Amino acid sequence: MEPGQKKSKLQNPSADAKPVIPVCPDERFARAPLLPTPGEIIAMLDKKVIGQIEAKRTLAVAAYNHFLFCALGELSSWPVEPTSVLLLGPTGSGKSHLLKTLGDCLNIPIIYLSCTSLTQNGYKGINVNEVLERLESELLDDNRTQPAIVVWDEVDKLRERPFLNQHPIASRGVQQDLLTYLDGARCGKSGLLDSTRFLNVACGAFVGLEDLRRRRDSAPRIGFGQQAAHPDSEESLEPLSTQHLLDYGLIPEFVGRFSSVTELVPLDSITLRRILTEAEGNPLAVKRRMFEIHGIELRVTDCALDEMISRAAKLGTGARSLKRVIHNTLARYDRHLPEMAAKGVTSLTITGETVRCEKPALQTTTHDLQELVQLLLLRKHAGAYAAWRKKTKEESVW
Repeated sequence: MEPGQKKSKLQNPSADAKPVIPVCPDERFARAPLLPTPGEIIAMLDKKVIGQIEAKRTLAVAAYNHFLFCALGELSSWPVEPTSVLLLGPTGSGKSHLLKTLGDCLNIPIIYLSCTSLTQNGYKGINVNEVLERLESELLDDNRTQPAIVVWDEVDKLRERPFLNQHPIASRGVQQDLLTYLDGARCGKSGLLDSTRFLNVACGAFVGLEDLRRRRDSAPRIGFGQQAAHPDSEESLEPLSTQHLLDYGLIPEFVGRFSSVTELVPLDSITLRRILTEAEGNPLAVKRRMFEIHGIELRVTDCALDEMISRAAKLGTGARSLKRVIHNTLARYDRHLPEMAAKGVTSLTITGETVRCEKPALQTTTHDLQELVQLLLLRKHAGAYAAWRKKTKEESVW
C-alpha cells in the first residue's frame, strides 16, 4: 500500500463493514421471482386463512427476514443466525393450514416432523439424529443445504411430566438433543447439513396450558356486586409468559431458542362462517366444484349455513369440523352425482331441514346435453389412468 493511501474496508472486513453483493450473482437467478414482502405474504395468506392476524404477521416477518438473510449469507460472508418460532393453538385453529399456505406462497419446501415418537439419542426408537439424517437426504444437494421450512409438529408432547414418572427419553433428553440443531450448527451424518438455512416452526395444541394461566382473581367471590371472569373465558387467562412454558414441562434452554412465541385463538362461529364464504379452497367450495363438474349447481341457504356452523362448533375441533359436517350433509347426494347428471339435474339446494335430515334437498331438472358430454369426456380421461397403470406394470416386469 502506497503512503497516504486509505485502507479499504473490503481488504480487512470488520464488524461494521457492509456486505458486498455482486450485481449478477448467478445466471440461474436471472428469472427468479422476488421474495415477497411481509405485507405481500400476509395478503396471500388472507386469501386462504381467515383470522389469526397476529400469527400471520409473525410468520410473514420471520420468513421474510430469515430467507433474505440466507440470500445475503450466500452472496457474501455475512453470518446467518437461526430463526425459530413457537406456534401454540388449539386443535383446528389452523396451524397446519397456515404453515402449508406459507410454504405455497413462498414456493419453498416444507418438511413436517412429528415429535410424538421422538426418543433421546442412544435409545430405541426414532431419535433426533435419525430425523436430521432425513433432512440431510431431502435437503442436502451437492454439499449445499436448500432453504426450507421445518415444522416440528406436536412439540408439546416433549414436555417433562415428573408427576407421571415419565422417562427422560420422551421429554428432557429430546429437548436437549435439539439444542445444537436449533443453535444453527452443522449436523447430519456427514456434518454438512447447515441448520441456519431452515426456518424452524414448532407447533402444538399445548392441552392443559390454560390451567397454568388461570388468573387468581377468576375464582367466584362472595358478596353483592362481586363479579369475576368466567374461568373458561380468555379474560381469565394471564398473558402467556416463559414461566408458563417452563411450568408446562419445557426446559429453559429449549424455550430460549425460540425468537418468538405466537398463539392462535380458537375459532368462533363468525370465523367459521367466514371460512365457508370467503376462504379460497374451503370445504364447501370444493364440494361446489365437484357438483359443477357434473353440471349441477350446489346452492346453500343461509339457514343451512347457520345449521352447519352450529353443528361444527359443537364438535369442538375447529375448522376440521366443517369438512366433516359438509360431508355428512352431502354424502347421500355424492354417491348419486353421475346418475343425477344423467337425469338432467342442474341445481341442488341445501336447506336447514336438509342438514337436520328432515327434508331432502330441492332439485331442479332440465336437459343440457353439453354438460353431460363434458362429464363423459372427464370420466373417459380419468378411466385412462387404469390402462396407463397396467401398461406401466407390464413395462416394469420386462
